[in-house]
Amino acid sequence: MTDAEAMAQAMALPTIEIDPKTGLVKKKVGGQPGNAGGRKLGETVASGKIQVPPKARERAALKAAWVEAMSRQLDPIIQAQIASAVGIQHMQARDEAGKWTTVTDPDVMAAKLEQGEDAYRLSAIAPSVPAIKDILDRLFGQAKQSVDLDVTHSPTADLSDGELSEQLTALLKKLKD
Repeated sequence: MTDAEAMAQAMALPTIEIDPKTGLVKKKVGGQPGNAGGRKLGETVASGKIQVPPKARERAALKAAWVEAMSRQLDPIIQAQIASAVGIQHMQARDEAGKWTTVTDPDVMAAKLEQGEDAYRLSAIAPSVPAIKDILDRLFGQAKQSVDLDVTHSPTADLSDGELSEQLTALLKKLKD
């Protein structure tokens, strides 16, 4: 054994192996000799032998707070998303004091419409296609996406039938082996 090998063994330095097929460094699996690496039997977070990193605890607490806050507001959020998808329309009319108020009663709407344009105003927000798409994607999953390809050159276009047959035979032989 050379001095360098003895020193490496004494210092327990890992040796590097090169994979002859790929030419890349082989990755070592497991820990030191005799240690398979990973968690040992009985080592769990609940047992206290493994500690959760502080950042992971903080992230989990923030996520839990966010989920709780969102779950309390889920119905209004869903209604707002549906309203955005469908579009929003409402009518405002001037009351006796000249102040604009929202009108929901169909009889009052008809009366204000008969009074003329100075008595009412209509507002509308167009339906939102992205909101509709988002709702449908959440309900039914995303639709299959197509990819446009522009193939201007085919590598087999310049080959004769004999050359194509040879290449196909070689590929089929590779698949069988």
